[in-house]
Amino acid sequence: MEQQNDRGYSNALGNAKRAVCQRIDLLLARNHLLSNSPRSYIKRIEILNDIGICIPDIVWELVIESRNSMEHEYVIPTHQKASYALGIADLVMKSTNEEINHPTGILLGPYFQCQMRSSGDNHRFTIKEIPKSPSLFFDVFSQSPSVMILDWQDQEARCITQEDICNCDAIALTKIVRDARVHGYSSYGLPEWESIRKILRINEHP
Repeated sequence: MEQQNDRGYSNALGNAKRAVCQRIDLLLARNHLLSNSPRSYIKRIEILNDIGICIPDIVWELVIESRNSMEHEYVIPTHQKASYALGIADLVMKSTNEEINHPTGILLGPYFQCQMRSSGDNHRFTIKEIPKSPSLFFDVFSQSPSVMILDWQDQEARCITQEDICNCDAIALTKIVRDARVHGYSSYGLPEWESIRKILRINEHP
């Protein structure tokens, strides 16, 4: 912006869009939704709003779409448009910082204690007391991220890759997980196991 010319305004608008899009993708990833999301950012914004993370339409209109018009229709942004885009991008960063700084949940269910024994590079974990209720585990470490229900009592694990979960089911699951986080169910067990099993079509994926 300090350059006060077309190049400076174009760079400012481009940087604003990159910052906003990166934050949108990060919010989706931290809620285990990125792999299920469409490529369109207006659709990604709709998903975030649906799960309770407010991204106003103005972000699309004055930041992302303005940058797309500059790139594809060769529309040179004015000082005002570039200034608006930077201001909106800054507001998006600040308004979502708390969400970003909150730990990402990958294991939800009852607390349990485990003991680790190590021998060289080998590590073995032993659970001291088997939990009575299941746990929901988001395996974000594998090449194909997946969701697992760990049934401790039956010593059974059911798994489905996130790519195999349709978008609407992924959103429904995220809403349950976010609600559990707010109400503290992640410490004591999730109350909606039947809904979770239906969402994951658990009987179809033994």
